[in-house]
Amino acid sequence: MRLVSVLRRLKTIRQTAASSLQQHVTAVQTPDGVPTVRAYGMSAFFIDRMHELIDDNTSSIWHMTLCSVMMDLQLGMLGALFVTSSCLGICLTGADAGTAGVALSFAMQFNATMAGFLKRIATVESGLNSVGRIAEYSRVPQEPVSGIDVPESWPSKGGIQVKGVTAGYHPGLPAALNDVTFCIKPGERVGVVGRTGAGKSSLTLALARLIDLRQGSIAIDDIDISTVKLNVLRRRILIIPQDPHLFAGSLRSTLDPHGTHDDGTLITLLKRLRLHATTGEDGTDMPFTNLSFTIEDGGRNISQGQRQLLCLASALLSRKRIVIMDEATSALDMETDVAIQAAIREGLPDATVVVVAHRLATVAGFDKVLVLEDGRAVEFGEPRELYLRRQHFWRLVRFSSDREELAERIMSGETSRNSRK
Repeated sequence: MRLVSVLRRLKTIRQTAASSLQQHVTAVQTPDGVPTVRAYGMSAFFIDRMHELIDDNTSSIWHMTLCSVMMDLQLGMLGALFVTSSCLGICLTGADAGTAGVALSFAMQFNATMAGFLKRIATVESGLNSVGRIAEYSRVPQEPVSGIDVPESWPSKGGIQVKGVTAGYHPGLPAALNDVTFCIKPGERVGVVGRTGAGKSSLTLALARLIDLRQGSIAIDDIDISTVKLNVLRRRILIIPQDPHLFAGSLRSTLDPHGTHDDGTLITLLKRLRLHATTGEDGTDMPFTNLSFTIEDGGRNISQGQRQLLCLASALLSRKRIVIMDEATSALDMETDVAIQAAIREGLPDATVVVVAHRLATVAGFDKVLVLEDGRAVEFGEPRELYLRRQHFWRLVRFSSDREELAERIMSGETSRNSRK
């Protein structure tokens, strides 16, 4: 039975090795995988790592085979010992020929039966690994699905109130947000800025209840989102991540999955976002020439910037009252970024827009700017006001490569609310 236990552990090692190998291959096969590896000169490293993973996988298979052969050998030796013992017993007792034949026949059949029985035990033991994993997943706490019924028009205004929010990814880990408090009025455009690790993306996750709050509350139109059903909350607001995932289908179904808009509206929107034309103004080819263009699963056949633009186009069509963009234009050039911001102002004039930006120029003309540092809200107000304080936001501007142009835009005092007027 010791071999059965060893075989079970070997199967676990085999599954782990195969999973690591598959993850390595999948990571390289992504749209940005091979170009990124080559751009950073890491081809040799990834090839060596692949060889190591293949060796580990092959070694686990080889040891499982050796264990199975060893089990067959031991079962054969056990059967031979049983038959030999039967023969010795027949000789010592002086049994007649008929009795001896029946005894030897039974001994040989018993040997085959026991060998098959022990092999089945080994198979069941090794297969219980999968059952253990299923049981482990079944014990994972589920997200709460209950909640109050909110009006169909909620959120009708788009106001967001964040009071003393402290949130983290796991009870044993430090908090990603610490006592964050601010208020966004309906229709305001707010930029969230800060250095890497400041908690910008964590804030967007908290707004969608993707991480749990340890303290504080978040309310949308005076309704605490912790009391709202999760599926309702996430359906009523729109979040565009930095690296969005697109499902396989046509360009038309990607933009308008419910089929509520005509082709003319979709094409006009694509042209506004510089996504639809035979050739661009600068002579370069545009990505989409018709709405029947096939989008592969995950958007593998288009760039990250084009995936972001398609999600933005879907946001403009959805007419949601609250739109949250987590560095959704990070893969776009500055000129396209400016055009996108103008399209959002025109397409969603009354929506509350929260933009997590790594380029300060993106949020220089917004109504408000929230500056995060080490998970805390250190500044919140109009860009011009914060810049004149010469504190956190001012330092971010001074360390920007385009600080002179950026400072000029901020000091002009032109916010998106003024531009709408």
